[in-house]
Amino acid sequence: MLSQSTEDRTTPRVVAISLLLWFLGVAAAGHAGVLIGSPAPLVGGYVVGTTLLLCALGLTIPPLRVWLLSLELRFLVLLHFVRFIGIAFLVSSATEGGLPAIFAERAGYGDIFAAITALALAVGFLPATSQFRRGLLLSWNVVGVVDLLQAVGTGVAIQLSGSSAMASIVTAPLMYIPFYFVPLLMFIHLVIFYRLAINALEPEGAQLNLSDKV
Repeated sequence: MLSQSTEDRTTPRVVAISLLLWFLGVAAAGHAGVLIGSPAPLVGGYVVGTTLLLCALGLTIPPLRVWLLSLELRFLVLLHFVRFIGIAFLVSSATEGGLPAIFAERAGYGDIFAAITALALAVGFLPATSQFRRGLLLSWNVVGVVDLLQAVGTGVAIQLSGSSAMASIVTAPLMYIPFYFVPLLMFIHLVIFYRLAINALEPEGAQLNLSDKV
């Protein structure tokens, strides 16, 4: 029992430290400009690769998997409120030499919509205690994933066209979005899908026995 309690406290600390080190690594790379002039598919490949890595870690490390299953769905959804940072894309496109308008509008407005609906869903419709609420959660999750995919896809398409208009996306401060927040938010979406698939929805409302899910 003591070992299990220690493990429960250790996992979120390890996760917090890992996320901080990841953020600092992205910050260092962004401010040093080490990715300037990098190949066009870099951002898309990084997002996909990092998301897959997070999924692999979440599925193969039992304490991490149990911890992810124990988090309140409301908390996971509210994390997407950070997507208001998509406003930065719109601000950039309005400045000389900033991001192209087609990318900024798709990514920026999509993120703002996801942030607003995340707040509405978390406050008004969670816990997911009915089929209707489950359906809303699933629908919001699908829309959130599609928004992230279309933003990444638009950015990569612009880069592959030979345009240099996306150059600022690999330097600070915009770099934080695709190299940190997008893979993390995509992973959270996938955790919610996983929770829906195995019906591990509301451990916050009752003590869920997770031993059979590890």
